[in-house]
Amino acid sequence: MTVGERIQYYRKKLSMSQEELAKKLFVSRQTISLWETDQTLPTIENLLLLKDIFGVSIDNILCDSEELKQIDETESEKYKFSYSEEKIKSICKIQKHSIIKRTIIQLLSWGILFAFFAATEAPKEIYIVFGFAMAIVLIINAVNAFKAIEIWKDIKHNLASNIYNLSLTNEKICLTIERNDEIVKKINYSYSSAKLTQKTPEFYIINIDNQELYIDKSMLKDDSILIEKLNNSVEVKKTKNLQGKHKAFSVILIACSILSILPALISVGIATEINGMFTDNMWLFFLFLPIPLASIVLGVYLEAKKFKGKSNIVVGIVMAAVLCIYGSFAFILGDVYDNSGERVIVIEEKVGFDIPEYKRVVTQNYGGAQSQNRIIMDYKTDIYFDSDVANELANQLKNSGEWISQLPTDILALAPIFYCQGADYFYLYNVNTKQINQKPSNSGEYSFILIGYYVDKNQMIVTEYTLEFVK
Repeated sequence: MTVGERIQYYRKKLSMSQEELAKKLFVSRQTISLWETDQTLPTIENLLLLKDIFGVSIDNILCDSEELKQIDETESEKYKFSYSEEKIKSICKIQKHSIIKRTIIQLLSWGILFAFFAATEAPKEIYIVFGFAMAIVLIINAVNAFKAIEIWKDIKHNLASNIYNLSLTNEKICLTIERNDEIVKKINYSYSSAKLTQKTPEFYIINIDNQELYIDKSMLKDDSILIEKLNNSVEVKKTKNLQGKHKAFSVILIACSILSILPALISVGIATEINGMFTDNMWLFFLFLPIPLASIVLGVYLEAKKFKGKSNIVVGIVMAAVLCIYGSFAFILGDVYDNSGERVIVIEEKVGFDIPEYKRVVTQNYGGAQSQNRIIMDYKTDIYFDSDVANELANQLKNSGEWISQLPTDILALAPIFYCQGADYFYLYNVNTKQINQKPSNSGEYSFILIGYYVDKNQMIVTEYTLEFVK
């Protein structure tokens, strides 16, 4: 036989058309035809791909007819099996575990985001968007779960009705599926297209062209060619299941890596209670980096020793990235947010009264950004008070004639009211004219300070801005 005839021989043994082989090799169908009619020869690169597709060596493709005959006469293993009700339950359990695991990861991700929003005292709009997005994800998950249940009803019925005939040779996997004494499917695969994706106490789970095949371990011979071929495949990585202390240590590190964000947030919260500088304290996230880094190191070590360590590596990388992102806010936002309270002193000098003792302050520098209605924003300062101080301040504002519960309609256009929306008391101060809660008499550029106080939140919001007023 010629080289072209041998290529055709192996292709037909896999029940593969010239077009299907061409797609796997990223060449045209005409190229395959030229090879098989011995008009051209495959390149070295294509020979390497062909040996993987056919599951044979290059020598097998280039050998003479006598050697080919010996290959064809290779002894095969044959198995005939069906899935009992108990086995089907085990398969369903594996699928359920996969769905539950994915759901838990999603919930933990949402929980981390929620904890961050809570720690940063995010505005209610963030929670609305967050809740809406979470609702959409939950609906999608519910729909997918419902579809999966319906699909698995059919799969369970088919699994219970099917009889499988599995034939294994040195070159390929042959699977014939019978139902009600009729052959419903007959497929041939090379070992290069099969991948051993998971080992459970009961099954070898093999992925063939994105379809999962559950092979009962108790059915196979101890020296079955199937496992030998899959373990020797270049696409399959030999891995061993962790046992005892190693497994416990791996699981503990994964859990600690996922939960490391929580003590980091708590640490930032405690530090903020002490110094009132939330943004500056976010560097504390870096202190918890050793936990996910340890998980990565363990995962790499386990993989090097042929154990399963991919989960430790993936979780470690993700959580290390999250901690680094949050920790970097202390440097990224350092010029935008200020927790020192220096701006409060400037505000007190401008408005002419003292702001009571506060527990925390956050000043955002807008740098003269353009807002609506010809307003140029300079600073926005959020001031938080303890309950005792806040209650006393609320009583003072209630009895003050300068603080009003609602801004008059004629001066609403002068204020960026959206920054103090929902406040219980307002104070609008014109820095240039020293007027309070009044519209300027003449056209011109004026600097204003709008203060809003929230009784329930124990919070004061001070907005400093410049306005081009036209009478």
